[in-house]
Amino acid sequence: RHVLAARILEHLDEPVPFLRHVAGWLEPEGLLHVIVPNARSFHRLLGVEMGMIRDIHELGERDHRVGHVRVYDSELLAADLGAAGLDVVHRESILLKPLSNAQMDGFPRPVIDGLFKVVRHFPDHGNELYFRCKRRA
Repeated sequence: RHVLAARILEHLDEPVPFLRHVAGWLEPEGLLHVIVPNARSFHRLLGVEMGMIRDIHELGERDHRVGHVRVYDSELLAADLGAAGLDVVHRESILLKPLSNAQMDGFPRPVIDGLFKVVRHFPDHGNELYFRCKRRA
């Protein structure tokens, strides 16, 4: 059995108890697939350099509006997963996002497709983090 936790953890005050509970659903060969927004996304790094945010972990107006309580980076996500008794078996990031959604609206499809592919050269700077985990033996 596989479990998908997509864009959930950043909304939870206490993600580790939730992850422990979900880990209990996994069969021995089952996997938990986790997707969260990435604090080290290129567009957030650019926001810091432009003075739009002070820190990559700072929550913006949109974050508050949609109920985010944190922005994960790879280390924080790995720590929460480990604390919940999960071992990471694969990690990657998705979409090299250079600008905000509004600024990218209207980008030609080949550009968007290229940004999904080029992120493999910048594995810690995609817009979202994807971790695949198994229950610790």
